[in-house]
Amino acid sequence: MVSGDEGQDLMRQSFEKYELATKYKRDKHEAYNNWGAALSDLGKMVSGDEGQDLIRQSFGKYELATKYKPDYHAAYNNWGIATQKLADLLPPEEKEEKEALKKQAEELFRKAKDLREKSE
Repeated sequence: MVSGDEGQDLMRQSFEKYELATKYKRDKHEAYNNWGAALSDLGKMVSGDEGQDLIRQSFGKYELATKYKPDYHAAYNNWGIATQKLADLLPPEEKEEKEALKKQAEELFRKAKDLREKSE
């Protein structure tokens, strides 16, 4: 992965590509999943509120990926990773939200595991 400003610019450019892909094929679950992953990855690269906001935006993309393919275990897993990362980034004084996010991440991981097992 490219890091620094160049990496961030490339990630932001990818958002336009994912948006275009979903404009032409609204139910393209892979595009939403990858878009969510890109948002989450950029959120990890950027600090503070902006990084947290990018990770929160990824949740909506994962939600769309699973709306169009409800058994898409990879999207639930990635959503769980992003949720856990956001919980880790929140300051200690936001304990209630941190705990709620950790619980949500566990549920997402459980859902991903159950779906993966059903598909094998």
